[in-house]
Amino acid sequence: MLVVYVNICILRKMDIMNICILLGTIIEEIEFKFAFGGRHNSITRFKLKLENGTILKAKAYDKIADTCYRKLEKDNVVIMQGKLNGKLEILVNDIFVIK
Repeated sequence: MLVVYVNICILRKMDIMNICILLGTIIEEIEFKFAFGGRHNSITRFKLKLENGTILKAKAYDKIADTCYRKLEKDNVVIMQGKLNGKLEILVNDIFVIK
């Protein structure tokens, strides 16, 4: 499996862009919750195991969360694009099922 980490720094206006592209296997059931009173309507959480054995937590919101809950299952191999937050979780922007 291929793991690609891309970190791009844009110095204009001190903006920093953090992009992670990961390939791995979902190792637990997708956890889905509705979020009331916040800026997001729904949240999914799951763990992704990379080829080198690293386990990462992933989180998706709203439409992507709904898609993850409906389409993804434990043991699916996925490619996802997102960004790393302060809690070392991947905030998923896009996800594709490989197998």
